[in-house]
Formats: sequence, C-alpha cells, structure tokens
Amino acid sequence: MTVLVADLGIIDYDTAWELQKRLVAMRQRGLIEDVLLLLEHPLVITSGKRTDPSMLRIPPGEMEKRGAVYREVERGGYPTVHAPGQLVGYSIRFVDDLKAHIIGLEETIYKTAISYAKTNVIKYRGLWYWRDGKYYKFGARGVYVSGGAVPVSMHGFDLDVSNELTAYDWIDACGFRKEGTPAERLGKKPDALALEIASKFGGATSLSIITDDEIEMDGVKARAAESYAKVFGVETQTISAKELIRLSSAGSDPPDAL
Repeated sequence: MTVLVADLGIIDYDTAWELQKRLVAMRQRGLIEDVLLLLEHPLVITSGKRTDPSMLRIPPGEMEKRGAVYREVERGGYPTVHAPGQLVGYSIRFVDDLKAHIIGLEETIYKTAISYAKTNVIKYRGLWYWRDGKYYKFGARGVYVSGGAVPVSMHGFDLDVSNELTAYDWIDACGFRKEGTPAERLGKKPDALALEIASKFGGATSLSIITDDEIEMDGVKARAAESYAKVFGVETQTISAKELIRLSSAGSDPPDAL
C-alpha cells in the first residue's frame, strides 16, 4: 500500500483543517490513497473533546490578544499547542483498528525522536523526556475517525522540535499540571506511570533543548515520514502541496492560504 506524503510548510490552522476534511471525504469515496500531511502552524491552541475549561489557564480571548488562534476541534484528547518549529503530522488514513492506529502514531513520533535523543524518551499518551527527576512533554497524538462504512482518520501527531514553549504555560497540556494534576483527569484506574508523571510533571520541552543542538525541520520531516512508513508497513510517495490541493479541489473551491 502507498501513502501520499505532502510537505505543506507553514500553513494556518483553519486552512489545514478544511483540507483534512476534504481529503477524508475523498478517501471515503476511494478517490485518493492514504495521505500524510507534514507541516507547521502559526501559534494556535486547540482543545479536543476531553478538554475541561479548568485546563485553560487563561481565557481563549486572552490567548488571542497574545497572538494565538484558539480552536475547539473534533479530535479526542486535551488542549495542546501548535507553533512554528513544531512538526505536525496529519494522517488521512483508512482505519479498521482505532487502538492500533493511535499506537502507530505514537510509535511514529517515538522512532523519530529517538533518532535524535537516544535515551530517556518515554511513550505514554505521547512523548516524554525524563530529566532531573521530572517528566517533560514534547510530543502528542490525537485523532478523529469519521463514521460510516469507510472509517477514515484525521488529525494525528505533533513533535516539539525547536518551537518557543511559552504558550504551554497557558494550558494544562494533555491535562497535566505542574502544581499537581487533579486525580479525575487520570481516569478511574490510572496506571503507575500515569500517577508518576502526574506527580513529577515538569512542563514542556523540545528536541533542540533535549539535544542542546539546532535541529533542521526538513530532516525531522524526512525521518517522520520514514518512521510512519515502517510503523504502518506502507510505501511513501511524495506529492507536492500544489498537486495535492489540485486533487482535493476537484469540484469545489480550493483552500485559500496554501
């Protein structure tokens, strides 16, 4: 099986969101192969379906005054940050096993991360780095799968590469809080690792901080595409952003800002 891989550069959130919806509809009709979109966003805070208002440390209006976009979206999970310097991967993929799909996305960013940070990287509902007695978040995954006879995913994963991290202080990223994570956010029967992370949460970090090195985004994108192919057992075929937009726009107006 082949997956089309498109590098969209830096693209605003709403344009990418609408593009995903179009690609999902096309994939459901069998008009395209699975697609992996690799990109960066200008500063945006997104809240998934499990977000509680208490997880927003400042109101959405204040976020926007500080230069961010705020969006409530259909994916699962809690609030997160996207910003330039963070790799975002959106997986438009036929999904017959949701759990396996989510595990695969997590494994994709894990394989990508450990090609740079060789030790102390931990998978748990995303990626963590263990340093000086604390767990630091630097990768996440969250998905939505369409209903109907042909279930297709959208949204996907993110990996903090070299992005500025201040906006993580505006939210409880993935539900965790430095001052102590409320027990109800960990589920009815949290496992030992969840409890440990909750008690030793240190905030956010990035690959550049972890490695104390400048990391080029193009290289991370290439490794992420390679990891995705290995995890899901597919071949990759590069498609230009222009060609992907042409395909997605058949019979409708194209997204504006691409």
